[in-house]
Amino acid sequence: MSVRPIILAEDNDQLRRMYSDMLEAAGFSVMRVADGEKAIGMLHKVSNPQLIILDVMMPRMDGIETCTRIRKMQGLHPSPILFLSALDNPDTVLECLQAGGDDYLVKSAPMTEVLDRVQFWSRKGYTDAAAERRKRAIKELETLAEECANFGADHVSARPKPW
Repeated sequence: MSVRPIILAEDNDQLRRMYSDMLEAAGFSVMRVADGEKAIGMLHKVSNPQLIILDVMMPRMDGIETCTRIRKMQGLHPSPILFLSALDNPDTVLECLQAGGDDYLVKSAPMTEVLDRVQFWSRKGYTDAAAERRKRAIKELETLAEECANFGADHVSARPKPW
């Protein structure tokens, strides 16, 4: 049984219940909230949760803004942040990492993969290595985005001219 709780911020009631039931069945203590503002409010009750799981698209305050604010609040003792989102595109992943997120999963991922990631971050916690990993991932995603943009420009200029 985990000593420190996981904060789960998910606006969809069914998904919030499904994820928290799965995590509690695996022995984790879960504090559930429906939006980013409530997730930040939880940090006044639990200053160093084991893990924070954020949906990207939530009412009142989205997950990216929530992550940015959490990182500013936590200072020297940050908790790992896992984004769990329906959005599956590199730009969103990049935004989440730039905001201070440590990992990103799409909601269509198998529940076993979600549980594996939660267990990984719960064991590992937040370390300097996690911050370095995030920096490398951001750089790789920025390079990929630049290459895609250049490919689009090259691709457009390489079109055959009309007769």
